Amino acid sequence: MLTLTLIGLGRLGTSLGFALKRKKDIEVRIIGHDLIFENAKQAEKQGAVDKAEWNLPASCEEADIIFLCVPLSALREVIEQVAPLAKEGAVIADVSPLKARALEWASELIPGGRHYVSTYPALNPSYLYDGDSTPRADLFESSVWALVAGVDTSPEAVKLIGGITQLAGAIPFFIGADEFDSLSSGMNTLPALTAASLMLTL
Repeated sequence: MLTLTLIGLGRLGTSLGFALKRKKDIEVRIIGHDLIFENAKQAEKQGAVDKAEWNLPASCEEADIIFLCVPLSALREVIEQVAPLAKEGAVIADVSPLKARALEWASELIPGGRHYVSTYPALNPSYLYDGDSTPRADLFESSVWALVAGVDTSPEAVKLIGGITQLAGAIPFFIGADEFDSLSSGMNTLPALTAASLMLTL
């Protein structure tokens, strides 16, 4: 049985748990950990994770996959905490909006024999503009999920994370870190510039 640990049980982490638990034909044991333990217990109560674990080392020691569903501002610190806990062969993944920096941190902090794949999920088009932060089992349905791997990441690790995104309902696509960051900057910056220009015009 595959063991997957979710670090961070906000909307994305809990939704990923829901999405995987609805697949009755696969055997995945999901451990949940959150800095606010009540969030993890709530995810366990709702069925998004099989076990809520307050202790970070205990949540990671058996994991085949560790998904870091934390804000970019906390990512480096969390990688630093998780890296020495990951077992040989484990795959660590994130959901951060910037890739070059995430891969740089991973290269610096993760010991050999472990793998890192930086990812970013788009959302189900039905929920893009609903303003609702409720976790949902279909949050990633009919969406795309970017996968960015470092030069030393094994193809098997990338394939494993790609399979998880497919189980969540998304279509995985592969992209370079610089290309992703350029696209991400454009998507975030252009709307702001357009809004500012409109305000100045008015």
